[in-house]
Amino acid sequence: RVVIRPTGHRPTIVDEVVLVGLGAFLGWRIGTWPALLGLAIAVAWDGLLPHRAGRRTYAVSLLVIVAGMLTALGLGEPDWEWIAPTVGEIVVLAIGVVGAVVAYSTEHPTSVGDLTGEPLNRQRLHMGRILGAGMALAAFAWLGGPGIVGAIPLWAAFVGTAASRFRSEER
Repeated sequence: RVVIRPTGHRPTIVDEVVLVGLGAFLGWRIGTWPALLGLAIAVAWDGLLPHRAGRRTYAVSLLVIVAGMLTALGLGEPDWEWIAPTVGEIVVLAIGVVGAVVAYSTEHPTSVGDLTGEPLNRQRLHMGRILGAGMALAAFAWLGGPGIVGAIPLWAAFVGTAASRFRSEER
Protein backbone atom coordinates (compact mmCIF):
# COMPACT_ATOMS: atom_id res chain seq x y z
CA ARG A 1 0.00 0.00 0.00
CA VAL A 2 2.73 2.47 0.90
CA VAL A 3 5.24 1.69 -1.85
CA ILE A 4 2.86 0.94 -4.73
CA ARG A 5 -0.03 3.24 -3.74
CA PRO A 6 -2.76 1.14 -5.37
CA THR A 7 -5.36 3.83 -4.72
CA GLY A 8 -3.29 6.39 -6.62
CA HIS A 9 -3.14 8.68 -3.57
CA ARG A 10 -0.36 9.45 -1.10
CA PRO A 11 -0.62 7.99 2.42
CA THR A 12 -2.75 10.07 4.78
CA ILE A 13 -1.96 10.90 8.39
CA VAL A 14 -4.35 8.11 9.44
CA ASP A 15 -2.35 5.64 7.29
CA GLU A 16 0.86 6.74 8.96
CA VAL A 17 -0.56 6.45 12.50
CA VAL A 18 -1.72 2.92 11.65
CA LEU A 19 1.78 2.12 10.32
CA VAL A 20 3.38 3.17 13.61
CA GLY A 21 0.90 0.97 15.50
CA LEU A 22 1.66 -1.89 13.13
CA GLY A 23 5.38 -1.38 13.80
CA ALA A 24 4.73 -1.70 17.53
CA PHE A 25 2.71 -4.87 16.98
CA LEU A 26 5.38 -6.43 14.73
CA GLY A 27 8.03 -5.84 17.40
CA TRP A 28 6.03 -7.90 19.89
CA ARG A 29 7.00 -11.31 18.45
CA ILE A 30 10.52 -12.21 17.40
CA GLY A 31 9.14 -14.17 14.45
CA THR A 32 7.69 -10.99 12.92
CA TRP A 33 10.85 -8.89 13.06
CA PRO A 34 11.56 -9.33 9.31
CA ALA A 35 8.11 -7.87 8.63
CA LEU A 36 8.98 -4.91 10.87
CA LEU A 37 12.13 -4.34 8.83
CA GLY A 38 10.12 -4.58 5.61
CA LEU A 39 7.58 -2.08 6.89
CA ALA A 40 10.31 0.41 7.79
CA ILE A 41 11.93 -0.05 4.36
CA ALA A 42 8.59 0.43 2.59
CA VAL A 43 7.88 3.69 4.41
CA ALA A 44 11.43 4.94 3.80
CA TRP A 45 11.23 4.04 0.09
CA ASP A 46 8.02 6.03 -0.22
CA GLY A 47 10.04 9.14 0.53
CA LEU A 48 12.62 8.27 -2.14
CA LEU A 49 10.40 7.21 -5.06
CA PRO A 50 8.63 9.58 -7.49
CA HIS A 51 5.67 11.55 -6.09
CA ARG A 52 7.04 11.16 -2.57
CA ALA A 53 5.04 12.12 0.47
CA GLY A 54 7.72 14.37 1.93
CA ARG A 55 9.71 14.69 5.13
CA ARG A 56 6.88 13.36 7.24
CA THR A 57 7.48 9.98 5.58
CA TYR A 58 10.99 9.75 7.01
CA ALA A 59 9.69 10.63 10.47
CA VAL A 60 7.05 7.90 10.23
CA SER A 61 9.71 5.40 9.11
CA LEU A 62 11.77 6.21 12.18
CA LEU A 63 8.71 6.01 14.43
CA VAL A 64 7.86 2.57 12.99
CA ILE A 65 11.34 1.31 13.84
CA VAL A 66 11.34 2.91 17.30
CA ALA A 67 7.85 1.61 18.12
CA GLY A 68 8.86 -1.89 17.07
CA MET A 69 12.10 -1.81 19.04
CA LEU A 70 10.46 -0.46 22.18
CA THR A 71 7.77 -3.11 21.99
CA ALA A 72 10.40 -5.81 21.40
CA LEU A 73 12.42 -4.66 24.40
CA GLY A 74 9.45 -4.18 26.70
CA LEU A 75 6.98 -6.88 25.70
CA GLY A 76 8.89 -9.05 23.24
CA GLU A 77 8.52 -12.78 23.28
CA PRO A 78 11.95 -14.11 24.38
CA ASP A 79 11.39 -17.82 23.74
CA TRP A 80 11.85 -18.44 20.06
CA GLU A 81 13.72 -21.19 18.29
CA TRP A 82 14.77 -21.41 14.65
CA ILE A 83 13.75 -24.68 12.97
CA ALA A 84 16.09 -25.85 10.21
CA PRO A 85 14.37 -26.57 6.88
CA THR A 86 14.28 -30.11 5.54
CA VAL A 87 15.66 -31.05 2.11
CA GLY A 88 12.13 -31.01 0.65
CA GLU A 89 11.50 -27.52 2.00
CA ILE A 90 14.79 -26.31 0.53
CA VAL A 91 13.79 -27.74 -2.87
CA VAL A 92 10.45 -25.90 -2.68
CA LEU A 93 12.28 -22.70 -1.76
CA ALA A 94 14.76 -23.11 -4.63
CA ILE A 95 11.99 -23.68 -7.19
CA GLY A 96 10.17 -20.61 -5.88
CA VAL A 97 13.31 -18.47 -6.07
CA VAL A 98 13.91 -19.49 -9.69
CA GLY A 99 10.27 -18.74 -10.49
CA ALA A 100 10.51 -15.36 -8.76
CA VAL A 101 13.64 -14.40 -10.71
CA VAL A 102 11.99 -15.30 -14.02
CA ALA A 103 8.70 -13.62 -13.10
CA TYR A 104 10.37 -10.42 -11.97
CA SER A 105 12.81 -10.12 -14.85
CA THR A 106 10.50 -10.69 -17.81
CA GLU A 107 8.51 -7.48 -18.03
CA HIS A 108 7.51 -4.44 -16.04
CA PRO A 109 4.06 -4.53 -14.45
CA THR A 110 1.31 -2.09 -15.32
CA SER A 111 -1.68 -1.17 -13.20
CA VAL A 112 -4.09 1.68 -12.53
CA GLY A 113 -5.11 3.35 -9.28
CA ASP A 114 -8.25 2.03 -7.61
CA LEU A 115 -9.65 5.47 -6.89
CA THR A 116 -8.15 7.59 -9.66
CA GLY A 117 -8.06 5.16 -12.59
CA GLU A 118 -4.73 6.69 -13.58
CA PRO A 119 -1.71 4.49 -14.40
CA LEU A 120 0.43 3.76 -11.35
CA ASN A 121 4.10 4.67 -11.40
CA ARG A 122 6.11 1.80 -12.93
CA GLN A 123 9.08 2.42 -10.65
CA ARG A 124 6.83 2.11 -7.59
CA LEU A 125 5.30 -1.11 -8.94
CA HIS A 126 8.74 -2.57 -9.61
CA MET A 127 10.05 -1.60 -6.16
CA GLY A 128 6.94 -3.11 -4.58
CA ARG A 129 7.65 -6.40 -6.34
CA ILE A 130 11.29 -6.34 -5.23
CA LEU A 131 10.32 -5.53 -1.64
CA GLY A 132 7.72 -8.30 -1.59
CA ALA A 133 10.08 -10.98 -2.89
CA GLY A 134 13.00 -9.80 -0.76
CA MET A 135 10.98 -9.70 2.42
CA ALA A 136 9.48 -13.11 1.67
CA LEU A 137 12.98 -14.55 1.39
CA ALA A 138 14.08 -12.77 4.58
CA ALA A 139 11.05 -14.06 6.47
CA PHE A 140 11.61 -17.60 5.29
CA ALA A 141 15.27 -17.48 6.24
CA TRP A 142 14.26 -16.08 9.65
CA LEU A 143 11.47 -18.58 10.30
CA GLY A 144 13.22 -21.61 8.83
CA GLY A 145 11.23 -24.63 7.67
CA PRO A 146 7.75 -23.53 8.82
CA GLY A 147 8.15 -20.26 6.91
CA ILE A 148 8.94 -22.09 3.69
CA VAL A 149 6.01 -24.47 4.04
CA GLY A 150 3.64 -21.63 4.89
CA ALA A 151 4.64 -19.83 1.73
CA ILE A 152 3.98 -22.62 -0.76
CA PRO A 153 1.09 -20.61 -2.29
CA LEU A 154 3.49 -17.67 -2.84
CA TRP A 155 6.06 -19.93 -4.47
CA ALA A 156 3.32 -21.50 -6.62
CA ALA A 157 2.30 -18.01 -7.78
CA PHE A 158 5.91 -17.21 -8.71
CA VAL A 159 6.28 -20.45 -10.67
CA GLY A 160 2.88 -19.97 -12.34
CA THR A 161 3.76 -16.42 -13.38
CA ALA A 162 7.08 -17.58 -14.79
CA ALA A 163 5.40 -20.44 -16.68
CA SER A 164 2.77 -18.12 -18.16
CA ARG A 165 5.52 -15.75 -19.33
CA PHE A 166 7.32 -18.59 -21.13
CA ARG A 167 4.05 -19.82 -22.61
CA SER A 168 3.09 -16.35 -23.92
CA GLU A 169 6.57 -15.89 -25.46
CA GLU A 170 6.18 -19.15 -27.42
CA ARG A 171 3.05 -17.87 -29.16
